[in-house]
Amino acid sequence: MRCTNIILLVFSHLAAFRIPGFQWTFQYLFYIFLSVQISYAQTEMGPIVGTVEATTANVLYRPGNTESQLQLSLYKNGKRTQTLTSMASLMSDFVAKFSIQELEPNSIYTYSISDSAGNMLVPADDQHSFRTVNPDRSTGRVSVSFASCIDIEPNPIWQEMKALQPDAIFLMGDTPYIDQSDLNIVRERHRKFLQIPELAALASHTPMMGTWDDHDFGRNNGNGRNMMSGKNRT
Repeated sequence: MRCTNIILLVFSHLAAFRIPGFQWTFQYLFYIFLSVQISYAQTEMGPIVGTVEATTANVLYRPGNTESQLQLSLYKNGKRTQTLTSMASLMSDFVAKFSIQELEPNSIYTYSISDSAGNMLVPADDQHSFRTVNPDRSTGRVSVSFASCIDIEPNPIWQEMKALQPDAIFLMGDTPYIDQSDLNIVRERHRKFLQIPELAALASHTPMMGTWDDHDFGRNNGNGRNMMSGKNRT
């Protein structure tokens, strides 16, 4: 469905709704903004912190348009605890995927990313960090931001999220508007969306997850049948 950038920011207190690692109830704030088209053309994307749980975390990074082997180093209290490698390959649109295991719960980690020649691409600092989930949930509070129906555009919602310092961000679809099944176009649009500076800054240290709606892959109010001819290209 076509909507005009309806953003849902969620603040929570007690345990009533559950996603692995979190429990909460919701209070809602709504923001509505108009679209202004803008393009971000750089080939680098990320780093993006994905799902983070008590003992695991995921980080994505696209260094550019060439295949390369990357190394992620993980630090706790300034000391390196792990080193992982991942290939940024053509098959994955040159995105290196790091799946980090054996972490300590309720702990802050920083991370750096370098190439095979030892060149530092992402420094280990507060901007490039994450906190693992506290399975005890003794604080009884978690803050989550939901967003949907946002195109590739400057938008004050990302600054609003930054001010709230959410524990996670969920992209709920139509983020961005693509209306195509061609894989190259889908990838390009997602890259440009994730390169929005304010969103990119949040994603480097705030766990981000998402799902698709109609415009992420096809036509308005469409479904998988509408885009069946393009299925093998996505």
